[in-house]
Amino acid sequence: MTPGISSFAQDPRGLIESVRPLINYAKSKVPTHGTLLYLRATAGMRLLSPPEQKKILKTLRIYFKSTGFTFRDEWADIISGQEEGGLGWVAVNYLNSTLGGSENKTLGALDLGGASTQISFAFQNGNYGNDSMQVTFTDDVQYQLYSKSYLGLGVDQTLQNMIRLVAKPTLQTTTLAFPCFPQAYNENFTVSGRNYNIVGTSDFAGCRKLNLNFLRGWPDSPMNNPKLPEIPKRKTFTAFSAFFYTYQFFNLTDQATLNDIYDAAEVFCALDYKDQMRYSNNNRFANRFCLYAVHTYGLLVDGYKFDPLSQVQIKPSATINNIEIGWAPGAMVYEATSYYNNATYSVLNDFLEQLRKRRM
Repeated sequence: MTPGISSFAQDPRGLIESVRPLINYAKSKVPTHGTLLYLRATAGMRLLSPPEQKKILKTLRIYFKSTGFTFRDEWADIISGQEEGGLGWVAVNYLNSTLGGSENKTLGALDLGGASTQISFAFQNGNYGNDSMQVTFTDDVQYQLYSKSYLGLGVDQTLQNMIRLVAKPTLQTTTLAFPCFPQAYNENFTVSGRNYNIVGTSDFAGCRKLNLNFLRGWPDSPMNNPKLPEIPKRKTFTAFSAFFYTYQFFNLTDQATLNDIYDAAEVFCALDYKDQMRYSNNNRFANRFCLYAVHTYGLLVDGYKFDPLSQVQIKPSATINNIEIGWAPGAMVYEATSYYNNATYSVLNDFLEQLRKRRM
């Protein structure tokens, strides 16, 4: 939903009105009696102060109890970045029918959101400390995951943070050049209470350099992670959310390499605003995709150390069997497993089959 619930810390009435259409839609599709209602909030809520988080969750919990769905207070909560990554992994592997066997047959998951990014994969041998978690479905289906979230490295936060790098407090001017935006495009941003007019320069090399400086300087970055694991060479990772949209924008297939992303960015970033709009058939977010592509390459190659020439390590995808990939389907699978125990798989398969048919 847009805007997210984190936008309503000071507007409880607006918060209820924002989620009411979702509740009404759910009521039109499933019976309230016996249907479990969960809310899991992610990075946007993690960025708020504890009092703001508590206020929003309290309002939602009171409202959810009045909807008629089966609900408990603990079912509306904020998940950690590690949990978000783990649930994305569950979704990818459940929808691909790769759960239940060896971890070598499972897929890895790469998620790039607005505020954070996650990487997760199953492993058998290794010690990743706090970045490891166990996912248990039944006594016979358990996995050890490496799951790491980097707050501040989602595409929206990356844009804001890179603009902060050029908006130095000592500067007298409020008009600043930004290499990742196209020429003939400008946008207003507020940094530390000061308003700036950010003007694009269509500079690929400058954008790449600024992104690397950001990734090297950001404390919570894979480039500053001394415990960064070696990416399993034979494991395929499903890349979704903004990773997928970046591949899609540049018409790159799942056979594309990360060097193809680099080459596409090099050409596209050099275009002015008019030509970027023409290239994208007037996509209103065209001015962002130079940064998205540069950041995708920086994260995956300079950060995680994926092979930039591999055609098999990363497979971009938005849906599997007509169901959108994300942490939410993974949360549904995992929470239902906890609630129903071993009856889960038949219950979920029936539900997902109905969902697929509706979307075909």
